[in-house]
Amino acid sequence: MRKLIAVDIDGTLINSDYKITKRTKEALIQAQKEGHKLVISSGRSPSGIEGYAYELEMDKYESYISAQNGTIVVDMKTKERVIEHFLEIDLVRDILTYSEDIGMDYMIYRGDQIYSNKEETYKLAEVIEKNSDSEVILDKDLAKNIDFRPHNILFAQDENTISKPAKLLMDKYGDQTSQMYSETYYYEIMPKDVSKGHALLEIAEYLGIDQENIIAFGDQDNDMSMIKMAGVGVAMGNAIDSLKEAADYVTLTNNEDGIAAYLEKYLLNK
Repeated sequence: MRKLIAVDIDGTLINSDYKITKRTKEALIQAQKEGHKLVISSGRSPSGIEGYAYELEMDKYESYISAQNGTIVVDMKTKERVIEHFLEIDLVRDILTYSEDIGMDYMIYRGDQIYSNKEETYKLAEVIEKNSDSEVILDKDLAKNIDFRPHNILFAQDENTISKPAKLLMDKYGDQTSQMYSETYYYEIMPKDVSKGHALLEIAEYLGIDQENIIAFGDQDNDMSMIKMAGVGVAMGNAIDSLKEAADYVTLTNNEDGIAAYLEKYLLNK
């Protein structure tokens, strides 16, 4: 039976050295050769995912990347964006203005551009280093001047202080948006009812694959939606406790080829 296999990147697909190991790479390529469909599902932008997709030869098969927590889905073979979700511009302006009032830093991705309102935005320097080909656009009046509908807003703050402003954002905009932590220091706002899990259901429907035939691998809170809705939700051995509790199966860590260990045992024709 054909499966849809979804893998998160950080803490799941790549190890602590930010590499896809040989064993994991071979397992995911073999899965595609056997007719299964692969999705890399990440909070990263499409350009931050494509390198891993090419490494897994996803452009040779009918495989997809689900970027920015499910707001953008790209067919790696055709490079077509087959699914996109956007925040409404008036809502975005209101959220950005409020986030500045409560002291929450933010970044917005638009293609190969990264927008923020100040150079000192928390984690911005690190993001620039990881996305060296991206153009950074700083506008101190971005909350007022933004003139495009973004897919999501990425908020950043020290993990010891982020919880209070994140709760304020949820209290004020939770009924109009989807919100979640993607890391302990990242909090994201997306269009209502959009998530990694929702995007997987959209891809599965697009491919004619039943929900019960989805296998999802993850490690963090923003993977929860796809772990819960997959036919089999697999938590990495290094996953947060709440994700392990929600998963159907706990595999080895990302440093121990946890993805390959599961696929070799339960799916691949070895």
